[in-house]
Amino acid sequence: MKSILRKNIFREFRFSFARFISIATLLGLGVFVLIGLKVTGPDMRTTGNDYYTAHKMADAVINSNTGITKADQAYMRQLPHVKKMEFGTSKDAIIKGTNDSIRLNSKTDNLSIRVRLKTLL
Repeated sequence: MKSILRKNIFREFRFSFARFISIATLLGLGVFVLIGLKVTGPDMRTTGNDYYTAHKMADAVINSNTGITKADQAYMRQLPHVKKMEFGTSKDAIIKGTNDSIRLNSKTDNLSIRVRLKTLL
């Protein structure tokens, strides 16, 4: 009985070898995608945390349409969960002769510092 079952299994593989290879390839591809998705999340979080730490990125940014007054600044400085705070301004401008716009932000000293990129030649 076992020898007939083995013969039947080997015969099925021999006559449908292409189907066997395609199913095995799809299974392997699915495993690689699953592993890739499982590994990518933690790696992306680590990369993001490293970038935020290196550039001292701000945890929160407060924008105002009417401007932040000195009283607002004093109130925000007294909040118990705030360690560091910096204030700045931003302007939107349209580039002359085009339909392109640009946002200009004032430079900060301690938070959200920008690092100049080295040009590769």
